[in-house]
Amino acid sequence: MASDSPPVATLPPQAGIVTRSWGAIIRNPLRLIGLIFVAFLIYVAYSNLQSGAFTIERFVRQMIFGLAQGSIYALIALGYTLVYGILSMINFAHSEVFMTGAYIGFFAINAMDQSGLLEQQTFLALGITMLVGILASITVAVSLERIAYRPLRGAPRLVPLITAIGASIALQQLFLRLFGSATRVYPRVNFFVLPGLFPYLGCAEVNGVPGCRGLDLISGSYPVEFMGLELQVQPIRFLVFFTALILMALLWFFVRRTKIGKAMRAVAEDKKTAALMGINVDRVIVVTFVLGAILAAMVIFFPRGLAGIASDVAGLFGRRKREAAA
Repeated sequence: MASDSPPVATLPPQAGIVTRSWGAIIRNPLRLIGLIFVAFLIYVAYSNLQSGAFTIERFVRQMIFGLAQGSIYALIALGYTLVYGILSMINFAHSEVFMTGAYIGFFAINAMDQSGLLEQQTFLALGITMLVGILASITVAVSLERIAYRPLRGAPRLVPLITAIGASIALQQLFLRLFGSATRVYPRVNFFVLPGLFPYLGCAEVNGVPGCRGLDLISGSYPVEFMGLELQVQPIRFLVFFTALILMALLWFFVRRTKIGKAMRAVAEDKKTAALMGINVDRVIVVTFVLGAILAAMVIFFPRGLAGIASDVAGLFGRRKREAAA
């Protein structure tokens, strides 16, 4: 028996998918703005390539720099997200935890530079500096949790948020009064490795005896030809990137595979239920702050080697301190 209803027009499957995609973009202005921004970036990149202002060598150099710098920001962000995942609070004082490690690490490495230990035992001096910076950051982070955040754990969410802003300002002013607003520069460090593999690098006279010490892992910059591209390679960039990857992998293993990591995920899901299951919520939160402080302290030794860290610290926090001093 034939049906009297009119035929229904249907779109092809692919056309239906495209229509739904464009409809979602139009309904959400942020998606449309993002699409326009991506198109603008493609246009700018194409224009630079056409005009010759942007070369493949420059692109590769910027990509290496971007990977190294992005890995630093990723480690900083992990410290934020760890605390936010546990307490549902943005720790605005996390940048001051980073700043503390940079300042205290500077005084430690400056003392070893003046004593000659930095030149004679470079690896040991770097290890001590890193340890001092980590301990300083951990001390500040744990003190913040114990003094500023723990008493307000049951308060409305806006209260600890304002407290975090106040703690950030208080630490800024404290370091401003203690150390001033002038930029402090880490001493230049040359850390040579693998002299047998790189016999023609780092050649100079040491105490009147000529010799080649190998690859300068921190302050070195070497011309390299790769696939027809002439690049100026800094080993510290690759050290930063791979060290950040290792730290991220260790953090993932700690959170996903260890007992305390499972407790952290349980506390992030529901603090009261986790406490009923026998988990020490206070200890888990302290461990979270310690992990965030360690990541923040590791970051201070990454940008452009130790010689460039002070300018990065000044760029991140010095502007606010100079405005406060003025």
